[in-house]
Amino acid sequence: VHRRDCPNAKALLSDPHRIIEVAWEGDTDSIYEVDIVVEAIDRLRLLQDIVVYLADQGVNITLSSTITHKDDIVEMHFRFEVSDTQRIDQILNGLRGVDGVFDAKRMLPGTASESSKKHKKKGRS
Repeated sequence: VHRRDCPNAKALLSDPHRIIEVAWEGDTDSIYEVDIVVEAIDRLRLLQDIVVYLADQGVNITLSSTITHKDDIVEMHFRFEVSDTQRIDQILNGLRGVDGVFDAKRMLPGTASESSKKHKKKGRS
């Protein structure tokens, strides 16, 4: 099962025999995993502020990684659990309000952040 905007699903659309429409039955106890990337200017307590914000939003962080590039740009990847996918945009908008953060977006399979692309081209990490 793929989301409509998944790169793998887009490739499958060329073969309509492989496409089957599905729908999920509502379940109030469902938990969804979300992968996001946050890009910011490095500063003291940046990670702490972001983690506190996410905790205040009631999400459970299950995975995180942080890379600080030579130009003091920080790229943070998080996976967290939410019970309501409608809140994801609200959470991302709130992250953009954290001091130093200039972008926060959802990562879909097969995508990379702009910062990663830029630094890979330059051979930095």
